Amino acid sequence: MNTTIQTDERAGLVSASGFERIYNCPGSMAAEAAIPKPATETSNDVALFGDRVHAALESGELVDLAANEEQVAVKIRQMEHLAVDQWLTDLGCNEKAEDLVVIREQRSWVTDAGGNKLTSAKVDVAYIVENRKYRHCLLLDAKTGFLEVTKASANWQLRVGIVALDKEHGPFESARVAIAQYRLQEKFSRCDYERSNLDHAYNEIVFHISRAQQPDASRSAGKWCQYCRALSHCQTAAANALLPSVVAQTISLPKKADIELRVNELAPADLAYIQSRKTAATNLFEAVSNRLKSLPEDELKVLGYELAPTGMNPDTFDIASIYGVLVKEKLLDPNKPEDAALFRSWCKMVLGDMKESLVERIALRKELSKKDAERWLMDGIKPHITYKEKAKALKQIKP
Repeated sequence: MNTTIQTDERAGLVSASGFERIYNCPGSMAAEAAIPKPATETSNDVALFGDRVHAALESGELVDLAANEEQVAVKIRQMEHLAVDQWLTDLGCNEKAEDLVVIREQRSWVTDAGGNKLTSAKVDVAYIVENRKYRHCLLLDAKTGFLEVTKASANWQLRVGIVALDKEHGPFESARVAIAQYRLQEKFSRCDYERSNLDHAYNEIVFHISRAQQPDASRSAGKWCQYCRALSHCQTAAANALLPSVVAQTISLPKKADIELRVNELAPADLAYIQSRKTAATNLFEAVSNRLKSLPEDELKVLGYELAPTGMNPDTFDIASIYGVLVKEKLLDPNKPEDAALFRSWCKMVLGDMKESLVERIALRKELSKKDAERWLMDGIKPHITYKEKAKALKQIKP
């Protein structure tokens, strides 16, 4: 984890990265505004990884990156070059990439008719070209994380970004937005805007911000709640958390072969990172299992599970009676101090070791096989042992 002093370059307004939340949950804008902003901002390892890769792409210097970071940066830069070449070809332009206007890591603003700031976008990289007296723009968003990203045609971050660029560097006759993602595997998504599409997107942004500014703006919980600062104070999100099946049933688990294929593509540093999270994942599944086990039997069956017996464990031993059995069968001589010492040592052993030592003695004295000696032992001392049921295991009921 890393902590930095936070300065709000967004001027306290919703930015492109948070616009999908405003679209889905208009009331979240007021909810966040009621929560004091932290003086410091904490980043996790995945976020820091992305920050370093983006900084390297901005500067063009990859020498300070770790091997796995350099791998991602190189791949995204290749995807960027291919996207620019394809865009210029589709436009029918003869210009080369080095002749274009390039905007990297700069914030642009969407304003209303009066020039008031509404929202902003800090774009990863944008290319602008003039062709036949018309201006065109390509906006690329680089993603370095593991999570699935909304495709370009439905991506509000890109939509706000291209409208902000259009307001500050346009007007554009056409625009292309694209997502270049590389971590587990390469993914590329793009969407083209005509002039009318850009105008419509601007009107949508104005509408959704106006809707969010209404005092009775509604709230709606979903995956967009993850980065909302009001999450821990939101009753709507809390109610949604009581319905895990809504999310859980949409998760598709890849087959083992698919998992192995993806793991084989990971850099060693990524493998180490995932391994470091093993304990947390194990604790999560253990907590889920324990919670399910605590549910009433009828409720558990509705969910398709039951608690199945797993056997019995020895609980208490009648030491005097067991000693009497061994003496009666001449496995111990009460007149020999060494036999008394041997029995005391057995009593101090864990059950498995005690059983093994006794079986060896029985097999030798009674000339039995080890298997028969074990059976004889258990038949002889079982009446003098009380058992308790092992903890039941969670079992899925087969249809």
